Amino acid sequence: MRTTLFLHFVIMSELPELPRSLELPGSLRRQSSQRPSYRHASLVKPEVPPHLLKLLQKTPEEQERVAAAKAILMDEPAMRNEQSLDLVYSWMLQNCKQYSNNIFGAAPEYIRREICRQMRLMKVKSGGLVIRQGDTGDRCYIVVDGLVDVYVKIEKPGEVIVTSASPPPMLSTIKQRRTSRRLSSEVNSAPVDFGAMVANLGPGAMFGEIVLLNPSAKRNATIKASQFTDSCDLICLERADYIRLVRTASMEASHYNNAEVLDRMFLFKDWVKLEKMRLVSAMRSRHFTSNDYLYRAGTDAKWMYIVTSGEVMERINWTLDAAGSDVTMRRLLLSQTSSRKNPEKIVNVELTLIGPGDIAGELPFVTSKRGANFDIKAVTDVQALAIDRRYYEAVMLTATRDNKPEVFATVKRLRKFSQDREDWRQQRMECGISYPSAHVNM
Repeated sequence: MRTTLFLHFVIMSELPELPRSLELPGSLRRQSSQRPSYRHASLVKPEVPPHLLKLLQKTPEEQERVAAAKAILMDEPAMRNEQSLDLVYSWMLQNCKQYSNNIFGAAPEYIRREICRQMRLMKVKSGGLVIRQGDTGDRCYIVVDGLVDVYVKIEKPGEVIVTSASPPPMLSTIKQRRTSRRLSSEVNSAPVDFGAMVANLGPGAMFGEIVLLNPSAKRNATIKASQFTDSCDLICLERADYIRLVRTASMEASHYNNAEVLDRMFLFKDWVKLEKMRLVSAMRSRHFTSNDYLYRAGTDAKWMYIVTSGEVMERINWTLDAAGSDVTMRRLLLSQTSSRKNPEKIVNVELTLIGPGDIAGELPFVTSKRGANFDIKAVTDVQALAIDRRYYEAVMLTATRDNKPEVFATVKRLRKFSQDREDWRQQRMECGISYPSAHVNM
């Protein structure tokens, strides 16, 4: 055995070295060793430019705050307490001053804090794709730690963007894995062209917020985790959560403004908060343009209005005969029509001008009549709060001095107020009857 090994060694050592031109093409040397390794080349990080280093520099205190904020954002929203929200909210206000109004707007603080509660943390490795130019989306992002690179590709006229097709739905898991391995090597050798890098964003920067209010909006740039850092930590906010909170804020802000209107009115200023908020919830906001009618004479009066802006006019149109009698009543009682002996004349009388903070259309409610006796017309653009007759009859009319003294007092004041206004209307109508040729203006 030893003799055999020795002879083999001697024979191999005596063989001459083959020239390179005679080497077999199927040699044991791998072809991959003759090619440059793109994978290893991609692992070499480019040097961070000085202007980006400033974005990444943090004091020890800032590092602690960022680490604490990221730990909170990793938790489920329901698990976050008020102290945790304080930290995230204060970080947002301090680091996102330029962008915070884009999502907070005019919302009250507690809604802003709830928006912070719905935020989540997302970690993206270097080069990872966050959003792609031309895609639609349903969330916005805020950079917490690290950098992102912004790419913009200017499409040429007639250029067709080719996207990779998704695998067939019945493809087995094993085939998908094999295909993904093969495609990954192809992608590495032929990277997707996202266009030119136009900017770098650091901590506190926000992007993609336009899709929160416009679901059909398309991304106008491609954003990837920066090539200059190992990873990037992002806050993401879903559109569904944002819309729900914004609607809540809008509704509550509207209720708050309506409650302030009631506070300024002598009829409702003494109401307790609970009853006042019930009335606010029952009221509807109505808008009338100039020359619109709040209601017409003879129609069913379903609403009583509180004018918050603009002016409305109570007006009555009479048709009188030569003797000054009401033609409508004469037709009903005597079945007579107009003739040369009984010529008719139309008289327009403006009864009352009603402005902000005043009640319009209260008379049918107070007198328990269904029909209106006169027109109420918008003189300018008018914003008003409408009180439903059903609420008035079910809540206000049933109030007593014992169970709801402040509501009972309001109904009493409203009746006195309505009677005083009705006396004024009668004077205006008598003036119109006495001087039918005159157009009686306010």
